Amino acid sequence: MVLNREILVIGDYYVDHIFTGAERWPAPGQEVFARTLESVPGGAFTHARALHRLDVTTAWAADLGNDELSDTIRRAAEAEGLSPSAFLEYEHPRRRLTVAVTHEGDRGFISYRDTVERPDFPSVIRNRRPGYLLTVELAVSETWRQIAEACKEVGARILLDPQHNDLTVDNVELVETLASVEVFLPNVEEAIAMTGQPDAAAAAIVLGTYVPVVVVKDGSRGAFLHHDRNTVHVSAPIAPDVVDTVGAGDCFDAGFAAAFAHGLSLRACTELAVICGSISVGGSGGSTAPRASELAFAYPYLVPWATHVRGASE
Repeated sequence: MVLNREILVIGDYYVDHIFTGAERWPAPGQEVFARTLESVPGGAFTHARALHRLDVTTAWAADLGNDELSDTIRRAAEAEGLSPSAFLEYEHPRRRLTVAVTHEGDRGFISYRDTVERPDFPSVIRNRRPGYLLTVELAVSETWRQIAEACKEVGARILLDPQHNDLTVDNVELVETLASVEVFLPNVEEAIAMTGQPDAAAAAIVLGTYVPVVVVKDGSRGAFLHHDRNTVHVSAPIAPDVVDTVGAGDCFDAGFAAAFAHGLSLRACTELAVICGSISVGGSGGSTAPRASELAFAYPYLVPWATHVRGASE
């Protein structure tokens, strides 16, 4: 039987204007100059690109309008070789823009998005019938319940990155959402805010009472994996010179999802995730997300599906 390893990504695109090397955070009324500026496609594009580079069958339900920012995403997807087969096209603007500033390894954002109707993601799920859904926005509305029901109908397993929300585990709707998720991928700040716990490990344990698999991203310290009442810390490799941390968590998600879709152990999934996240900080906006063929030289056991790894073993 051929396993369905397609990963459908659901999440908004953003075009990121990334300022790096700011000498300090600007105070009100002050102007601060950065050393570099790049404009790159971001948001869920980063997840889709990172998955595609890992040789995973990837579909992205990007909702795009008739505006210049949407065109930027179309061109970037074409250049990367991403399939547009799941794109949702609209005849009105659907603009999303983020300005990111990095300073001493930290980052701040200001974003804008047009107020528009949400796409019919449940229909996309039912039509494509993916093996996995990677969603990069936490929702607690009827829309989420419909998405979860569609995944249940087609047998798609859900991985969720909450992406900066203000909900806590005291919220009944959040608990209902988490009950439909198999893998939860918050960063340490999100996990602590949700649970009120003092650190990543403690937060992972609490979240593990709601979700079968919890992986808390802890930056350069790696990640905490919690499953079946066990918590494991996975250290990150030494990262290259840090250019930009924007997109590192997205590449982490992609690494975990790729390994998960190929049936690797949860420990191996987390190892690949922290490696992908660590490598991505060497460029702006996750642009240095690694390819499976590159990882296969140093980590063949983590990407056994890579073409030349298979060829070497035959």
